[in-house]
Amino acid sequence: MGVQPGNAGDGKLPAIEVSSGPVESKSSSLVDAVLCFVVNSDSHINNKPFVLLNVLNFLKALWQRAAQYINILARLKSFEKFWKQLSKCISLTSLDSLPDSLTEMEALNLAYKYQCQSSIMEIMAYDMFLQNKLSRVESLEKPAPESKGRVENSGGIDKTKAANLYDHRDVLST
Repeated sequence: MGVQPGNAGDGKLPAIEVSSGPVESKSSSLVDAVLCFVVNSDSHINNKPFVLLNVLNFLKALWQRAAQYINILARLKSFEKFWKQLSKCISLTSLDSLPDSLTEMEALNLAYKYQCQSSIMEIMAYDMFLQNKLSRVESLEKPAPESKGRVENSGGIDKTKAANLYDHRDVLST
């Protein structure tokens, strides 16, 4: 890790290294921590929604800057239950189960729950936009088929890539 001069005195501050290559070794502990929150998101939304909201805001920031963090996003999305766990939080809060009067803390937690749901929907929207953008880039990069005997996927997407795509419409329709 390199060092750079500090603003005050003779102190040295560690330089932040930016890499466009694989970041799995550098960020695995961070990604694992985020995945731990995602796995337990249904519990966190009920017990500590303010903590979950901070994690979701972090995820939202990653998706907003998707081009810079594509390797991290790929690692998060490769976790089999990533979208399913997050989407569980959308249907957990129901207006039917609300008491007639709420304490200030209950009202605050309920507001955090709704903010969590909103953040999850925003993350899904960013991901849909990213998938659309990536599929357009891939279609522009694909050369025209040269032979008639070649068998192509009717959807235009490789089967391996299609397995990594998540259809957010399933969550939105429930």
